[in-house]
Amino acid sequence: MIDDSVRPRSSSIPLAAGEALPPFHEAHCAWHSEQRDGDRLLLRLGRQGAFYAAQDTRYGTLLASADGRSHRFDARDDADPVLVEKFVASLVPSLVRQLQGKLSLHGSVVCMGESAVAFIGSAFAGKSTFAHACVHFSGAALLADDTVAFAPFGDGAWVEPMQRGTWLLAESREFFGLQPSDDRKVLVEVPRATSPKRLQMIVLLTDSDRPHAELERVEGYNAFRLLAAHVFRFAHDDPSLQRRELDMLANLAPHVGVFLLKRRRDFSTLESQVALVREAVRALGRA
Repeated sequence: MIDDSVRPRSSSIPLAAGEALPPFHEAHCAWHSEQRDGDRLLLRLGRQGAFYAAQDTRYGTLLASADGRSHRFDARDDADPVLVEKFVASLVPSLVRQLQGKLSLHGSVVCMGESAVAFIGSAFAGKSTFAHACVHFSGAALLADDTVAFAPFGDGAWVEPMQRGTWLLAESREFFGLQPSDDRKVLVEVPRATSPKRLQMIVLLTDSDRPHAELERVEGYNAFRLLAAHVFRFAHDDPSLQRRELDMLANLAPHVGVFLLKRRRDFSTLESQVALVREAVRALGRA
């Protein structure tokens, strides 16, 4: 690991793409969904006329054309540039991809050999930490920390490389021997895959009080329902886009194994959990 990989840095991700868009006007927006932390508004999605808008009260505002070919992100002047980079590198492209007719899940994904395995779960389920553990303990390469981006590439399910590092809180950085610095999530650069990889497994991280981790396969409707809850959605009010998402999810079923990893949230057991997943990837490859 490089020591300065945990230092704050300005965003290297383009904040605009495509043709110029009109200025954002909050008063002209019709909001159709929102995310809150208690009484505090965090994120809301909606439309400004013919354009889609996503406003995060901490980082800034995304405006995009209905087809996703043009988009612009305006960062707040007082936003932490490190966290703006995370937002621009993960949520912004994921939302835009939906408008472009592409499927993305909220999760981390690594490559073990030539097989990719994705980790999904609720907020603070440990997705980034687990992806970093796969790199640290098994020599995996990172495809993405926050976005499972499906690519129309050959047969089966393929995912694209999206992010250049994992975003870790201080306690995770300390466990992996990195400088904790502060309690913010900070980017840690790791070895990366540079081309699309075939996705072998999707693993939902869940908490358990049992002493040993268990990996349980989920199939049929239960697997479909599990995956649908983790799709990135921008246009909640467009039935045609939602139908296309459901069709793409259904097409994943024959190609990807969906599993629950029931484990304790304990750093001391991370290495054994990674070994359990690695063996399952190998078994699927032999099947």
